[in-house]
Amino acid sequence: GQRCSNRDCPCRLHDICTQHFFRSQPDNRRCPRCRAEWTGRDFVGERAATGGGGAARRPTAGSSRSVTVTNGDAESEEGEEDEDDEDE
Repeated sequence: GQRCSNRDCPCRLHDICTQHFFRSQPDNRRCPRCRAEWTGRDFVGERAATGGGGAARRPTAGSSRSVTVTNGDAESEEGEEDEDDEDE
């Protein structure tokens, strides 16, 4: 999916919903919630995690730490457990 280019706005749309929404108003590509410009380059979900844009959270191997990667910069956060570890 996609998100608003304004990081403070909680608006997120599925890709297909984005297409339908902006097809109905092609001259107004603005967020339906905060009215910021909708660039179409701010992603959520798999595309964000695979380099399509935005930030991706990945657990580090063998620990309960996760790493946030944004445009090549990394930050570590202690004490966050990966949900998959609960099943083991």
